[in-house]
Amino acid sequence: MNSLPAAFGDKIRRIDKNYYKYRAHEWKIWNDILFPVLLHDRVPAFHYHNLVCLSEALAIAFQPSISIAEVDKVQTLLDRFMDYYEGCYYKCDWSRLGAMRSVFHHLAHVADHIRQSGPLRIFWQYPMERMVRLLSFWVSSRVATNVNMDNIITRWEQVNHLRYCIDLLSPKLTELDLSFR
Repeated sequence: MNSLPAAFGDKIRRIDKNYYKYRAHEWKIWNDILFPVLLHDRVPAFHYHNLVCLSEALAIAFQPSISIAEVDKVQTLLDRFMDYYEGCYYKCDWSRLGAMRSVFHHLAHVADHIRQSGPLRIFWQYPMERMVRLLSFWVSSRVATNVNMDNIITRWEQVNHLRYCIDLLSPKLTELDLSFR
């Protein structure tokens, strides 16, 4: 994927080797742009069409604003995907319960959450995911993680506040003597 335009963000890592490292924005690009194109004619049509239901539902659900009719469409598409998934993989068989991960169960409630709380953008986890990633780079102590994190956040905020202190302490242009000597 060396030819991915810069407008799409960072270069996308290969999904077959790095799927477990994908962050939320990479999954969104995969869902909205890459998956429908790359998997077309590479998976059986039955599976492809049901996976497109999931992709389309998520693309609609992640819009900045969403109408009630679109929420109903999301519900219909996710119900169709859930029926497909349960029929093909779980099959209501206790020995296959491992295939029914909590993520799939949460899909059944996405439309309800949108109706209750508004667009997903209001309560999604992208900002928190970014903060956790930053903290994982900053925190170096495994023994005193909380103390280390507290010190890092305190220093970070001190630097943020320092900007305002420096502006307050710096002389104004009218107070400076800028005459030639």
